[in-house]
Amino acid sequence: MKPCSYCGKENEETTLRCGECGTKLQPLKSATGPSALQQVLDCIATLRRRMTRTQKRVMVGMAVSLICIAGFLASDYWHRPKMSKADVIRVANVAAVSEGFQLNEYQLQGPYFEFYRRDRIWSVGYILRASAPWEKPVVAPKSAHGAPGFFLVFVGDRTMRAQVETPQKVGVSKPTKLPPGVKALGHFSNQEPTVPITN
Repeated sequence: MKPCSYCGKENEETTLRCGECGTKLQPLKSATGPSALQQVLDCIATLRRRMTRTQKRVMVGMAVSLICIAGFLASDYWHRPKMSKADVIRVANVAAVSEGFQLNEYQLQGPYFEFYRRDRIWSVGYILRASAPWEKPVVAPKSAHGAPGFFLVFVGDRTMRAQVETPQKVGVSKPTKLPPGVKALGHFSNQEPTVPITN
């Protein structure tokens, strides 16, 4: 006789499914017994049959969550830069000096690694030094390109190539001429509304 693993009813040895609950019956154990893999698969099949639809959805949700967490942790490894910050600063400084900038006139900002870009670049900023009121005045800067207030150096993480970007000059903005009788007071003016406000 074959006992049902689900409900425990004894069935004939030739039957494939339980006459009481319809569960697939296991073949009689041989002297060697089933393999470990077969036991695990049988256990999973039994568990799937006993689980409700809600429990199955929860299990799928947990599996998807675990896959997402593993992908997030792996992405930290995939997005790790190849160059160190010291190497990036060295390459950026060499590129800036070769473009004619005097680094003693600028203050370093960065470097920042932008892994979300396909080219995986570092950006290093340089800001023109300004003297504080209590310090000795800074002499006129002598860097190339008219000594801009700031410039950027982009360094490729894979190629180690550097590119210097300076801001383009757009010219001096012209003041806006106000209509007669209007006096500018910051963002506001003393002009009365042209359309009367009614309730």
